[in-house]
Amino acid sequence: MSSKSSDKKRRIEQEKKRESAIGLGVVVIIVVLLGGAIWYFVAPAVFSGHPPTTPTGDPTLTTCINEGSLAMHIHVRLSITVNGQPVDIPANVGVDATCTRPVHTHDDTGEIHIESPVVYPFTLGDFFTVWGKPFDNTQIMTYKVDLAHSLRMAVNGIPNNQFQNYVLQDGDVIQITYGS
Repeated sequence: MSSKSSDKKRRIEQEKKRESAIGLGVVVIIVVLLGGAIWYFVAPAVFSGHPPTTPTGDPTLTTCINEGSLAMHIHVRLSITVNGQPVDIPANVGVDATCTRPVHTHDDTGEIHIESPVVYPFTLGDFFTVWGKPFDNTQIMTYKVDLAHSLRMAVNGIPNNQFQNYVLQDGDVIQITYGS
């Protein structure tokens, strides 16, 4: 009986060791996955000096696209007319020596580039935010709607009243007109 008892004891101890090893393996896997996730989101901020990309947050002003792969790359053409005169949209809106924002320009042609490591519904308002100019249904830059002046917007030739909330789509041609 003592032989059966010691065999049973040995099997129980081996089973406990096996369960411990499995449990330890699971813990190691979880730690590695968490560490990888933390590295993915934190390392870009640490090495670039800018906040990390977060898939749940608005990346417009918190993300730089200087390096890495892009999940989104579209182009939109914007033209603005104020009191019958075209307004220049400057080159390098959203671009500086250390950071290129997901919504930016490269030249003064009015072409807006949307390049992002995350897919996100970037809006026309996001571009104006990056540009540092106010824009909504009551104002464009320093020009405000009043009894004598209106603000109109067309997307691909069709009137649109979404203004700053319009979600940019690849190939859009947007015309904003302010005047009497």
